[in-house]
Amino acid sequence: MPKFQQFNLGNPFRIEYALIPHLMAAWKMPINITQESYDKIKSTPPPQHRAKRPRLDKSATSAGDSDQENMLENVEVTNLDPPSDDKKPMVLFSYVIKQSELAKKVKQLGGAVVDSHKEATHLVMSQAVRTIKLLCCLSTCQYIVSEAWVRDSHAHNKFLDEKLYSLSDHEFEKTFGCQIAKVLEKPSRSELFKGKVFYITPGVIPSPSVLADIIECAGGKVEKHRRSLKSVQEINQKEYSYFVITVGNDLHLLRDLIRNEIGVFNAEFVMSSVMRQEINYGAKIP
Repeated sequence: MPKFQQFNLGNPFRIEYALIPHLMAAWKMPINITQESYDKIKSTPPPQHRAKRPRLDKSATSAGDSDQENMLENVEVTNLDPPSDDKKPMVLFSYVIKQSELAKKVKQLGGAVVDSHKEATHLVMSQAVRTIKLLCCLSTCQYIVSEAWVRDSHAHNKFLDEKLYSLSDHEFEKTFGCQIAKVLEKPSRSELFKGKVFYITPGVIPSPSVLADIIECAGGKVEKHRRSLKSVQEINQKEYSYFVITVGNDLHLLRDLIRNEIGVFNAEFVMSSVMRQEINYGAKIP
């Protein structure tokens, strides 16, 4: 257009108000304020600015963690017959109060303290509580024991028989249908979800990354992207091999599956299946 080929304009970015009267109308209308309102606003003191929260000093935090690690590294082994490296207990703690004290005792006995279930051979807890670490360790750990195992072992200056300290609680077993000692006896507990594929929607609690950890510990595979309706129908034709884990707020993401009566499951499906060592198909979302 000729209009846009004029290159010698004084201000090429000038707004032509005649072309946008509908946008300018509001700016031409006066705002009526009563004298009383004006005086009230004028007499109101300005708001106090909230003090900025100081940022966490990452270097200080790292230094603190480093000091604790160094403290454990420098713990002297008091056990006169410490376990060899291939038999050394790799201890992970969950739901304990005095963890640093217990960790020191483990190190004095010649054991190691770890931060991940992937390294752990022993999970130590003060009582049976359904934590994420417990759900992972049910599939991976050799022993799940009470903290009394650490304390009594330290009193005898040697690691005692773990079977005498197996974690158990009647109310826990009644609530979740899980007998920890019996679960640990199952040789295939790390393969409960073997051959099963999972997709987890974003709003699931516990978070998708945490739930994926539990699934993978039990032999399952988690995919980041959901498969198509046709693919899901084909893979689940004979038996369920593809599971979609979701919550009510995410159901709109799965309308095609629900419309075609393909079952979707909640997070409880994963957790209860691991605890009972059987796939709990009853945890479908209606």
